[in-house]
Amino acid sequence: MVHSRYSTNTFPSWERAHPNRMVMHNGEINTITGNVNWMKARETAAISTVYGERHKDLLPIIDESSSDSGMLDQAFEYLVMNGRSMSQTAMMMVPEAWDLNEQMKTRSVLALSI
Repeated sequence: MVHSRYSTNTFPSWERAHPNRMVMHNGEINTITGNVNWMKARETAAISTVYGERHKDLLPIIDESSSDSGMLDQAFEYLVMNGRSMSQTAMMMVPEAWDLNEQMKTRSVLALSI
């Protein structure tokens, strides 16, 4: 598949065009900074049963000069390359909608007492 539209949240450039290696995404990812920091913080402790000693050659996982879709694609590819299935990776990276789920009602932290 080809997605010819440039990244919309950064200045358009070929370098930031959607890479389409693992994920096709056409939207805004609002939690990108937190997710990038989460991945960076865990790189030094990460191990790979698939790549063993060569795991360090995969780092850094995220190229921060990429678009939000590109960074999502990089993290997705990393997890799949290291043995997770595509469906498991998608479930890990794209949280289930919960807004109208009766089993996940919002609770105020202030209402909790010890």
